[in-house]
Amino acid sequence: MPSTRMTSFTKAIKSASISSDGSKKFHVPFPINKGGVPLDEPTWDRLWEYATELYPDHRAQINHIRISPCLEEVPIPHAPLLQFQTSTTECLNSIQSYIHSLTYNHTGTQIFDIKKTRPLAGLMDTAKDIVRESLPIKCLEAVVLSLYLTSPLTTVNRFPIGFKSEQKGRLHYHIVLGLSYAGMYGAMGISRRKELMDKPLVFRNLSLLIENFNVSYAKNGHLLKKVRIGMNVSHDIHSMEKVAWRCISVSFKPNNYSDRRTKIYNFSKSLRSYNTLPEIKKRVPISSSSPSYENPTARKRSRSGFNKRSKRKIGVEVAA
Repeated sequence: MPSTRMTSFTKAIKSASISSDGSKKFHVPFPINKGGVPLDEPTWDRLWEYATELYPDHRAQINHIRISPCLEEVPIPHAPLLQFQTSTTECLNSIQSYIHSLTYNHTGTQIFDIKKTRPLAGLMDTAKDIVRESLPIKCLEAVVLSLYLTSPLTTVNRFPIGFKSEQKGRLHYHIVLGLSYAGMYGAMGISRRKELMDKPLVFRNLSLLIENFNVSYAKNGHLLKKVRIGMNVSHDIHSMEKVAWRCISVSFKPNNYSDRRTKIYNFSKSLRSYNTLPEIKKRVPISSSSPSYENPTARKRSRSGFNKRSKRKIGVEVAA
C-alpha cells in the first residue's frame, strides 16, 4: 500500500477540518490525494466520511454502497480522436464535451496531484493518467487535461486564467484555460456552475471574455476580486519549460473598468505576438575549421582571385 506523504498544506487542511468541539468539518481548500491511483485506504475513508457529512440522513445507504461487493458498471468516456474532425472549432467542441463527460469531482478530495511548478512534460504525464483513469476532476485538473488534448491544434493559443472571488466572506479560487483562435477568444474548463465552465469562441477581444466571466460570477452570487492571466503555453508535450500561470494580475473594483480593460487589452497584444512554437534555425559553421559544403571549384576560384589581387597590391607582376 503506498504511503501518503503529509505536507504542510495537508496538515493545514487536517487542522482546519476539526472544529473546537472536536467534530470534523470539511472546509475549502480541499485535501489532495498524494498517494496516487488506485486510492489508498486513508483516502477512501476520507471520501466516505465526507459523503456522510454531506448527507447525514442517508448514512445507511452510504454504508450499504460501501460494503456492497457488486455495483453497477459506470460507462467510461473516451477521449476524442481529433484526426476525424473537420475543423478546429469541432475539435475544441469535442474536447469540451469529453471534459463534461468526466463530470465535476464533488467528493471533497482532488484525486490527481497537480504541482504547478512541474515542467510541462510532467503535467502532460498527469494528463495521461487522467485520461486513463477517467475519474471526476476539478478545475485545475481540467486545465491540465485541456492543455494535453489541444496540443495538436497548433493554430490555437492556450493560456491559463485564474479567478479569485468572494461569497459571504469566504474566498473562492477557480481556473480555466483561455483560448485564442482566428482573432476570437473563448475558454475551456469545468466548474460546479455551468456559467463558469467553458466559453465559446465568440469574443472579439480578451477583455470582453473576462467581463463575461465577471457577469457570470455576479449571477452566481460571487464578487469577483482579482483575475490572473498567464502566458501562452507551448504545444510541445515533451517541453521542459514551466507554465507561466501568472503574468498579470487585474483587480476588479466598481470604478476601474476603464483601467482594467486597458491593462487586459495591452497584455492580449503580447499574447498575439508571443510565438509558442520552436523556431527552426539553419545550422551555419561557427569557425573556419567547420566543414563547408560549398562548391570546391568556386572556392578555388576565389582563392586564386585573392592571390592575384594580393600580388598586384605588393607590386608583383602576375602572368596573364
